[in-house]
Amino acid sequence: MRPKFKGDPVLNLRHAVLPEIEQAIAAVEDFLQYEHPSTVARNLSGGLRELTKARASIGLAAVAAELESN
Repeated sequence: MRPKFKGDPVLNLRHAVLPEIEQAIAAVEDFLQYEHPSTVARNLSGGLRELTKARASIGLAAVAAELESN
């Protein structure tokens, strides 16, 4: 069984986790502005899609946590 989380999930998701994902997305987007071999560019693009999906899922988790706390 997992231990109970003692912090504020909404604050942690919005102020700790999401900014990290945003920084990763920005870094990959910046990196994709340059010429890369096709395999590198293809994998970076796939990674960017996955990070974007993760951002959306974590954002939804923050909303769900906020609704649970009310």
